Amino acid sequence: MKPARIPLLFDRRRLALAGHLFKDPVTAHVKLCFVQANPFVLQGKDGGMATFARRDCRNDTLWDWLCAEGAGMGVASHIDSDGHLRLSHASFGTFKLRPTSQDFLVFDEIVIQDGYAIAAMPDTLETVLDIGANCGVLSTMMWRKARQVISVEPVEGNYRQLCANLSLNGRPLDYAYKLAVGKKSGEILEIYTDPNKTGCNSSIAALLDAAENSNTVEKVPTISLEDLYRKAGAHRADLVKCDIEGGEYDLFEGATDATLLRADRYAMEVHLFNRECLGRSATIAERLRHQGYAVECSKSAAELEQQVNAGRKPIFILTAQRSKA
Repeated sequence: MKPARIPLLFDRRRLALAGHLFKDPVTAHVKLCFVQANPFVLQGKDGGMATFARRDCRNDTLWDWLCAEGAGMGVASHIDSDGHLRLSHASFGTFKLRPTSQDFLVFDEIVIQDGYAIAAMPDTLETVLDIGANCGVLSTMMWRKARQVISVEPVEGNYRQLCANLSLNGRPLDYAYKLAVGKKSGEILEIYTDPNKTGCNSSIAALLDAAENSNTVEKVPTISLEDLYRKAGAHRADLVKCDIEGGEYDLFEGATDATLLRADRYAMEVHLFNRECLGRSATIAERLRHQGYAVECSKSAAELEQQVNAGRKPIFILTAQRSKA
């Protein structure tokens, strides 16, 4: 128990929300003030059993936000019969989030932190590519702005959640593909998965220590970026968002310059899982600059090198914007 969180016990908003969602609101209120690594189960008012644990799931930070800013915004919440937390608001739509997964982490990154600067994008867009769509938070939000959102997610559980969230918001599933974007089409990619780390599935064992920690391996067909445009009948994209846990190198190294130039903006997580990635990520940035994109990185080259030298596996956000003129 962290002493700094004791004042949360006296927060009436938290107790009121627990009373709205759970059959035993007092127990739920106390437990959700002190989310620990060990999971615990709370029963929703409609009988759904929701399992919570901090781990890497952001259960604690999501709940803190929901009880404070979320309540102030008027975010509606409900525990569904399947134990998923349903959140609804006019600004982002409706999402079903799996409490024991990393759906809360994804929601935090995209909705709360606005990590991909969605709020600053124009209200009317033509096409968005969401590569590594996970549970569909960004895809669902971008359908509110774009005429077409192409969602690609290789992992079965995440893909099902993506489709559920798209359907929940009345969005079509025509452009939701269970594929892995890579250097070329027609290959089979092995992806290490962990049901408790649904935001970190990767084909890179070194990135996840997957050989020791992963529960399963899923085999998924690949598609190149060029073929993805062709499959979806899209000619260009206002935004390509990419978060594919180390797969970004194959995607960019396999794409021609002409294919890369079909997007006005890139926003992607870049994962440095070994020293070689320092050079490979710098090459991607330089290639985009050479094609006329203004490139920004959320961490400096010196900071990243220092972290790699210390044995860490840093992640940073690379954004690239090309003038339409």
